[in-house]
This record gives sequence, C-alpha cells and structure tokens, in this order.
Amino acid sequence: MREPEPLTLFTRDGVRIDAGHSPGERELCIVVAHGFTCSWRQPALRRIAGAFNAHGGVIGLDLRGHGRSGGLSTVGDREVLDVEA
Repeated sequence: MREPEPLTLFTRDGVRIDAGHSPGERELCIVVAHGFTCSWRQPALRRIAGAFNAHGGVIGLDLRGHGRSGGLSTVGDREVLDVEA
C-alpha cells in the first residue's frame, strides 16, 4: 500500500474530520473507522487498511475528538456523521 493521500472532510454538523485515502484498483471503497482513543495514523490501523487496499480503495478517518479531527467525542451518538462525511 502506498502512503495514503491526506483528506480533510466536514460533517453535516460542521466538525472537521482528518482522513487518509488509499486509491484502489476496483470500484469498491472501504471505510476504516477506529475504536475509542485510536487514529487512522496508528500502525495497527495502517496495516489493516493495507490489507483491505488489496481489494479496493480505503478511507481511514479519525472520528471526532480523536487524532487530528476536531470536535469532541460523543461516544457513538454523532460519529455516524463522521463516517457519512
């Protein structure tokens, strides 16, 4: 997997989301959303994204309140907006 292209996304409620995109050879995009206190930039998630990248494009993101994303964690309530972005 090559180095992901950095992305800045914005949710419908205005939160800035830090993400990375690894294009794939197929018309499939896989979204990798981390668990609590994690980040798409951490080695474990980068390895997971690399394995998925063999099957399609991958977008990894830092959910609100994590990593380089803005906002505060809502422990799952508003994070669906992060994935939607």
